[in-house]
Amino acid sequence: GIAQGWADNNATSTRAANEWGVNLINAPAVWSNGNRGEGVVVGIIDSGTLHTHNDLKGNWRSTYGWFDPTDKSPTPIDRDGHGTHVAGSAVGQNGIGVAPGATWIACRGCSTTSYCPEAALLTCAQWMLCPTDATGKNPKCELAPHVINNSWGYTLSTSAFQAAVDAWRAADIIPVFANGNSGRTCSTTGTPADYKNVIGVGNLGTDDKLSPASSRGPTVDGRIKPDVSGPGNRVRSAWHTGNSAYQTISGTSMASPHVAGAIALYLSANKGAKYDQVYKAFTTTADTKTLTPYNENCGGVSDSKYPNNNYGFGRINVASAIGGGVAPPSSSTSAPSPSKPSASDPSTPATSTRRPFPSFPMTSAPSSSPATPRPFPTSPLTPSLPSICNGCTGCYSAFIKFCLPPELGQAECTMFTALQGTWCGKE
Repeated sequence: GIAQGWADNNATSTRAANEWGVNLINAPAVWSNGNRGEGVVVGIIDSGTLHTHNDLKGNWRSTYGWFDPTDKSPTPIDRDGHGTHVAGSAVGQNGIGVAPGATWIACRGCSTTSYCPEAALLTCAQWMLCPTDATGKNPKCELAPHVINNSWGYTLSTSAFQAAVDAWRAADIIPVFANGNSGRTCSTTGTPADYKNVIGVGNLGTDDKLSPASSRGPTVDGRIKPDVSGPGNRVRSAWHTGNSAYQTISGTSMASPHVAGAIALYLSANKGAKYDQVYKAFTTTADTKTLTPYNENCGGVSDSKYPNNNYGFGRINVASAIGGGVAPPSSSTSAPSPSKPSASDPSTPATSTRRPFPSFPMTSAPSSSPATPRPFPTSPLTPSLPSICNGCTGCYSAFIKFCLPPELGQAECTMFTALQGTWCGKE
């Protein structure tokens, strides 16, 4: 989740052609075939982003590409660095990111590493569902991202974001979440990474060994988490202090964007692929032979078998995923040099303010135009209710003409004020 780390005092140091995590998941092999994520939009909910950074400025979508529900900044800002770092690992150019040809957009759900108000996160979730301009006007739901990275979460299980995730899934948006940094013991997976319909990501290092801090499963109801693992220990990426600044930090926050970027590469190669197909491709082809078992057998699942509650199905291999491709549980070459849409009400009241995952104390554009818009899906409607509900039997948004998922109850519906949610169900 949101996790600070200390710097290696290498803000402007020389680095390898590609960062180690990019190489470990075999992204350069995909690039060599001409696929760098073109045509795919990656959404990032985090502390903001330094959009002028040399490795990020070339593929930011400058229109409908930013929203700040807290300070209402008209252009991207990042006073913390976490969001810039995450964006770099997902879509950064010049060797720091997995999908340097993908387009990125961002919403500032966290003011700092330690402060991510629920209201801001939910507002960002709504904005990703139906982006507007930076003032919150002129919505264009067809500009929603294909995949959203969420390097944040809570240590205590909560259903507060389930409706938002369900809405993303209904809109064919793939949600990726950091599994959390509360490891060392079993059953420490954070929320929303523990949801059944998201891809939760664990953190491993250059030695292919799970970080001791990486949160482990099972979930409260006994499901295996994380789903997969990715590079997250001592990851070097873009930093918010300057256009040529870099920082090295650790956490599942760093692993998650590697997976989000890998999914962008997959979607670029497999136009229109849905969540189930993506999940199957990455879990079926994950690498396991070089991983080190922890011999904890969390949840009664042997660490020598996969999936398990340490690594999930294993460490992702994006080249294998694209070349090949377990259905989701029912209960559960160097990068090129640089070559560019909020539907939310910033005044949405917060029902609570939770702290993100605890910090892990380390001792250690594409030249093409933005991705083709996708139509917003419609939900099955029935004709028996008042016309204001357009036949929806739950929470209906006239703003985007969409019947939100049935799991969204009356109380949650009122929180979707940015989408003008109207409760059309029974009291």
